[in-house]
Amino acid sequence: MALKKFMINIMEEKLNLKKKELDHTEASQEEESAQVGLFNMFKMASKKHKKCDSEIKVADISFAYENHKLIKKMKGRGGYIASQKWEKLEKKEDSIKNTI
Repeated sequence: MALKKFMINIMEEKLNLKKKELDHTEASQEEESAQVGLFNMFKMASKKHKKCDSEIKVADISFAYENHKLIKKMKGRGGYIASQKWEKLEKKEDSIKNTI
C-alpha cells in the first residue's frame, strides 16, 4: 500500500508540473500572438488544452507485471523449501536472481 501511495504522489506531482508548464506556455504564446495580431489563430489551435485552476488528483492505479517466469520459479523454490532440498534451493535461487 505504501508503494501505491508513493506512486500516486509522484504521478500527481508530475502531472501538475506538466499542467503548469502547458498553462505557462499557453499564456506566453497568447502574449506573443497578441503582439503580432495572430491571437485568434492561436486561440483556435489551442482548444485542445483548456486552462484549469484545480490540481490534478489520481484516484487509483493498478500494477500489472509480465512476471510469469518469476512466479513459476518462485513456486518451484517453495517446493524445494517444503521438501527441504537445500542444494536444489540454492540453484533455484541463483536462477531467480538471474531472472530479476
